[in-house]
Amino acid sequence: METIKKKMANLREKLEAAEERSRKAEDELHSTNSKAEEAEEEVERLQKELANLEDELDGSESKLSTMNQRLHDAEKQADESERARRVLENRGQTDDERLARLQSELDDVSSKKSRSRRQIQTNC
Repeated sequence: METIKKKMANLREKLEAAEERSRKAEDELHSTNSKAEEAEEEVERLQKELANLEDELDGSESKLSTMNQRLHDAEKQADESERARRVLENRGQTDDERLARLQSELDDVSSKKSRSRRQIQTNC
């Protein structure tokens, strides 16, 4: 009978130790699950942040593309304006030269007219 009591006491000790190990394992499991949930929440938060950053990047790239197109258009318009300015400048120089030539011709014609009048007056 004594042997049976010892075996039962030994079995109780083993049971208590097993229950203690089971409690510790459950506590560790609970702690691990909590950490995993926190990690999943952090991953979800980071994924949302990443999605927001990607959206912001897309918007910035779109704005950059628009600004680059505007810059290209402005450069093109500036080049066209510069060409037009040169054409007008050349035309102005040509007009000035023509005006000077016509003024010279007018002066010659006026001079000839004056000489002709004087000759006519002296002949009359």
